[in-house]
Amino acid sequence: MNKTQHFALVLALSVGACAPKGSSSTGVGNPGVISLSIVLDDEFDAQPEGFGGATGEGGSSASEPQGGAVATAGADSTGAGGAGGGTGVSGPEGDPLPRASVRHALIVLGSLRWLPCDTTLEPVVLRGPFSVDLLGNLLGERTQPPIPDAVEPAGGFCGLEAPLAPAFAPDSLAGRSLFFDGVRSDGTPFVLDANVEATLRVRRHDSIVWNAAMTPAVLWAFRPRRWLSRMALDQTPPMPEDGEAGAPPDLVVDVNRHPPLLGAVRRGLAGNSSLFRDLNENRRLDPEDREALVGDGSDDPD
Repeated sequence: MNKTQHFALVLALSVGACAPKGSSSTGVGNPGVISLSIVLDDEFDAQPEGFGGATGEGGSSASEPQGGAVATAGADSTGAGGAGGGTGVSGPEGDPLPRASVRHALIVLGSLRWLPCDTTLEPVVLRGPFSVDLLGNLLGERTQPPIPDAVEPAGGFCGLEAPLAPAFAPDSLAGRSLFFDGVRSDGTPFVLDANVEATLRVRRHDSIVWNAAMTPAVLWAFRPRRWLSRMALDQTPPMPEDGEAGAPPDLVVDVNRHPPLLGAVRRGLAGNSSLFRDLNENRRLDPEDREALVGDGSDDPD
């Protein structure tokens, strides 16, 4: 059994064992509750015109940015510009990572905080941690434990926040909130396996209020191939000490050695995500769901 297989087996057993009883979402469509599913969006190149994208503070939700944030080692990434215009994500148009280059993309959400439109009300907090395997090749299930339904307050919801948090178990993931790896175009493996601190945010699109009548089931769609641009990754040299002895070095993304890359990933996590109505409540992002955009991800992780 190789390292990845061992990681997958132990992670699946550990988070499955600690899933709270009764946490499964069974109230899809019931009055007064909203069901959330976190899904992979790997078909973003065919999005409709006017599609929502990153909406960092002061930004615009006019369109989705075409490309991840560009950063090179030794130069700070400002995150300005981009095809979306004011989205806070920069990069050459059409420069996401190729599908084959990303092997795993797993985030750990400490909680989910639903924000009422009535700001005098307290957020509805669903406590985790929730381990989200976007590619579905480590946990087998996209999210463990399942996300409970959120009980709708008077006036509905206008926002969603999810702070990353370190996993409790297994040992291979304990203390970490992000596991993102793959192979770049020259064959060099890359990995970001760390306790990344960030708060992922979604805000309503076009003043749409989220409530049980209009949005009984929603999909939070992430795009890990846009967490880094191909150019940023290819231009960052690996360190000689990375990787195994006698083998070509891996690119291990480290907060001290690669702050621009880490910053780009932090902005891209929610900044390249959107919230859609799950029209047929099948917990999958179908083509028709793309026409039912209700929330824009923010690229402000702080």
